[in-house]
Amino acid sequence: MTDPRKIGFRLERDEDGYPPPGSEWLWAYPSEGMWVIDNIPWYSPEVSLGDAVEAQEDEEGQLWFRKTGKPSGHSTLRVLVQDRDSSRTAALRTRLEALGCSSEQWSAERPFLAVDVPPEVEIRAVVEVLAEGESQGAWGWETGLLGNGHRSRWPAS
Repeated sequence: MTDPRKIGFRLERDEDGYPPPGSEWLWAYPSEGMWVIDNIPWYSPEVSLGDAVEAQEDEEGQLWFRKTGKPSGHSTLRVLVQDRDSSRTAALRTRLEALGCSSEQWSAERPFLAVDVPPEVEIRAVVEVLAEGESQGAWGWETGLLGNGHRSRWPAS
């Protein structure tokens, strides 16, 4: 079996310079001729945890994303916590975990969370938690990639 490798995803910045990096590198493991994404994307709008993707190796031996071959149905959400109160971030992560979501945290100074919503999790409940905190000014959030099942159950604006 081949060891896990990182796959590069090129990112397009908007007029405000977001996202900050020009590329993102995600861990993936080989499976049935594709690579399965093994961590939650921070910025890439093209994949979620568990997606099987095709990648192409460049002349320097680095793998670069080509396309998604088999979507996992997972969705990715991103949360930027506005204050530096670590207990608030921990409480949010605990609430998300209770709903069936996992998350990864970047930076304790200004917490930024990448949230994975598995296909069996009711996305409306997750959105309610995030919308509640956003209305209180605790954080802002956005969608990364919505899995097919979640798209059909996405709350109306």
